Amino acid sequence: MEEKSRPEAAEDVASEQLLALDAKFTLFTQQVLEKLDSILELKQIVSQLCEGKKAQRQAEAAKKREQRAHEKSIREVGRLALPNCVFKKDRRICPKYLLWAHVGIQFGLVGDWRKFLRFVAHDWNCGTYLKKPIARISNRCHYWDHGIRNEASWCDMFGSERGLNPKTAYEIIWWEFRFHMAAVVQRMMRMPAFPDVDKEFVKALQVSCGDMAAMFDGLGQLRSGNYVFDQNDPECMEKVPEFKYLAMHVLQAFRRGIAQGIDEDLELIRQGKVTFMCHSAELQKESDHMAFRYKLVQGKVKPDVMNRMHDLHELGFFEFPKLEPVV
Repeated sequence: MEEKSRPEAAEDVASEQLLALDAKFTLFTQQVLEKLDSILELKQIVSQLCEGKKAQRQAEAAKKREQRAHEKSIREVGRLALPNCVFKKDRRICPKYLLWAHVGIQFGLVGDWRKFLRFVAHDWNCGTYLKKPIARISNRCHYWDHGIRNEASWCDMFGSERGLNPKTAYEIIWWEFRFHMAAVVQRMMRMPAFPDVDKEFVKALQVSCGDMAAMFDGLGQLRSGNYVFDQNDPECMEKVPEFKYLAMHVLQAFRRGIAQGIDEDLELIRQGKVTFMCHSAELQKESDHMAFRYKLVQGKVKPDVMNRMHDLHELGFFEFPKLEPVV
């Protein structure tokens, strides 16, 4: 057998090497494809796990949103939109004035006027309107006025906790709250237990009403000698230290109610709420009877009955019904 020539032998070796290389490349390609398939399968599994986790998180977030919305709707039951001026008397919260009056009688019998003023400020700020009239932001108070939230310092709102300056005391913003307090005191004075409240409690009420306390017959005036308390009169606080001291502590009691709140589970608050609910039920029953009577006689009622209707209207339990024309 003849031996192959050198070129032919070299070609055979090269062909064998190419075939071996092709076989190795084919095997490597198959291994790479198998690895890619396993990676794709793993990716699909991970994707399914991530989608499941994502769906679970979305379901939990939706559940929490529904729970928060439900809790918010419960909190907002009976609450009102903010008025144009939060410090002026608001007819819509007349039942609140009666509630605060009943709670005030309970605190007045024990003489704790600080906690009562703190409760009034807290309930007015946190439990009356959909938004807080006074919000604490960055340790500064922001209050609503004509649809705008205004920034003020605590001293601007309630005066300094170290003492009042008689010459600038009238500039304290919180004195405007006296319109609400006057409505509360007016209702307290009509209650049978009011003559039994503590005398210091009455003095604190007079200070909280400021110059409006003089309009109530029977409440008296916070007087010392020739001076009568008036937050707009710097001379009365300069001449009478009691006025300056009591005004400072009254304002600081209101401030604690806004900034810190109060425990609403106090027994005196609970008792006041119970008496308020009983009184409200009686007034509502009387109001329904008055409305039926008013319609029955086409508004032609006796003067004493009409006065009582106006009285119930002022308390927030009666609205004059519309009369249908007589055919």
